[in-house]
Amino acid sequence: MKYTIENIRNIRKEQDKTQEEFAEALDVSVNSIRNWEHGDNVPPMEKIQDICDTLNCDIDYLFGIIPQKTYLVKDMSDKTGLSEAAIESTSKLPDKQQLLLSRILEHPDLSKLLRKVLLLNEKTLAEVLSRDIIHHFQDKLSGNKPIDSVLINDSVESLSDGIKAAIQTMFINIIDDIREGENEH
Repeated sequence: MKYTIENIRNIRKEQDKTQEEFAEALDVSVNSIRNWEHGDNVPPMEKIQDICDTLNCDIDYLFGIIPQKTYLVKDMSDKTGLSEAAIESTSKLPDKQQLLLSRILEHPDLSKLLRKVLLLNEKTLAEVLSRDIIHHFQDKLSGNKPIDSVLINDSVESLSDGIKAAIQTMFINIIDDIREGENEH
């Protein structure tokens, strides 16, 4: 139970919860919390899940089965939607790169940029749809002049190039904004 006692205190403090707040949330006395944290007593089994829920932690972490770093990465992944591998790789970046990445993620135009990237990925769908439309109209207009598929495909390609250029421009603008913010400080 040594890990449980240490982890209860550590997680509670990380979350800026007082012993009083924690006791109230668990419907136990403050003395019970103090006794658990000082190792004078252990929490009853029926309170373990309540403790995990209140501290928003995994029971495996509470009992020391998984280390804190693994728990924090998993928790961060759950909260952000980023993969655990992405979180691990960003934690290995040098400080200046982490700071730059943080500022990029905080930039108000990032969501616009990401929408453009997603739109570019949907280009393939647009190409498939345009081919289907061409075939549909050629079937309907059989005997008449065929639809110019080159013109439609050129339009889709032009749209794709425009999206790529917009993505580049937006990313450059985000980086420029960050640099200007650094120069102001």
